[in-house]
Amino acid sequence: MIENKSIKLIRSKLISFFLGLILVFNAILPLTSVFAEDVSPPTAPVTSWQLLDLENQAVSEENPVEVEGAYALRAEVHLQALKGLKLRAGDVYQLALPENSEIGAWSAEQIAPKDVVNKLGEVIGSFVIQDQGILLTLNEAATDFDQIDAVIQTDAVLTTDVDKAVIQEVQVGDSVQNIAFVGLQPDLDLASTLNEEEIDKTPAQSIENVTKTRQVRALPSERSVATLAEFDQALADENVTKIILTADITLDATKEIATGRTLTITSDGNGPHQVTITPSARHFKLLQGANLTLENLVIEG
Repeated sequence: MIENKSIKLIRSKLISFFLGLILVFNAILPLTSVFAEDVSPPTAPVTSWQLLDLENQAVSEENPVEVEGAYALRAEVHLQALKGLKLRAGDVYQLALPENSEIGAWSAEQIAPKDVVNKLGEVIGSFVIQDQGILLTLNEAATDFDQIDAVIQTDAVLTTDVDKAVIQEVQVGDSVQNIAFVGLQPDLDLASTLNEEEIDKTPAQSIENVTKTRQVRALPSERSVATLAEFDQALADENVTKIILTADITLDATKEIATGRTLTITSDGNGPHQVTITPSARHFKLLQGANLTLENLVIEG
């Protein structure tokens, strides 16, 4: 009788213990779900980037960022799997919008997904811009790699509220560049340097002329390129006096420098970049009076 009572007591304690475990587990499970949802995707390291205007020209001191302008962001990123793992379809990485060091901020939204490509141009995922950040999602083509160098280029959806002329550091990821900005007031400042008599007589026309002058000065003579196709386009445009490589390229044919043209080919701040000349290309061919300068490049072939 005493033995039966002891067994019943032990059984009762065990049942109470397991019921307590179930209650604790049910209490913790929702919290773990919340924590899982709050974990941010890893940040994709940026190896190089540039801002492009509506004409697909890189911003520069001659082509500064304007407060009413819209810009695209082109960035090269390095996607690394977690230690001991491989990349897989569905992996998500994030990238912040550009950050100004002194004044102003950037904003953007791009709901329609755009392609993430590798250095060969193969689509390995897609990205969107939401909540002031860029989210990259990999597809099956990225599966089983330890790491991938990828390229993204947004539509011209980035805008800034910087409304005065300034050159300041702009950061994307860990990469920093000095970017020139121009506000809404420079036209009036330039107009003040005109002949006072001319402004008194025709102020509206004077300011219009100043605006046109500023637009002419901003015509790009430099072209940033990352692919052979972009290089050929820049080479065909005789208004371009400097081609800036943002990546290594391979020349597949002899490239002619037009008669009388002066051209410089160089690397961006992340150079020197490599120019590989295949046997079929052999060399650059300078026509009469042409002048070619190669700077900060590694020539192979």
